[in-house]
Amino acid sequence: MALLLLIVFIFVPLIEIILFVEIGARVGVLATIALVILTAVAGMLLISAQGLVILKTAQANLRHGVTPVAEVFHGGCLLIAGILLLVPGFLTDAIGLLLLVSPLRRIVFGLILKKSRPNRPSTASDGGVVIEGESKVINRQADDRK
Repeated sequence: MALLLLIVFIFVPLIEIILFVEIGARVGVLATIALVILTAVAGMLLISAQGLVILKTAQANLRHGVTPVAEVFHGGCLLIAGILLLVPGFLTDAIGLLLLVSPLRRIVFGLILKKSRPNRPSTASDGGVVIEGESKVINRQADDRK
């Protein structure tokens, strides 16, 4: 975790500065500033459009009694993408734009599901997952007499 924080707070700003200098030298200062503003505006428009689709899908799933796990994941990705697109910089914009690519999010979600599920879950006769555990019978009448 400490390494991740080191990367985020030290290396990402350094990379952003290098990218600003390199891109600014190639296309000019005003074009560089315009690119940063354009990516933020375009990203916000894409996020609002995709966010509405995800919200409608989640509501439909809830109406049908299905937990909207995928929609929560996609919504979280959009939230992170929005934050990254608002932070000025080309690296953060690139990562934010990648999070807006729906097929890429689906691939990542599938990988996360594959890693988080046990290899062979027990299933009930109706196809549901069985959660094994232990139980203990408590005699409440004996507790009340004490």
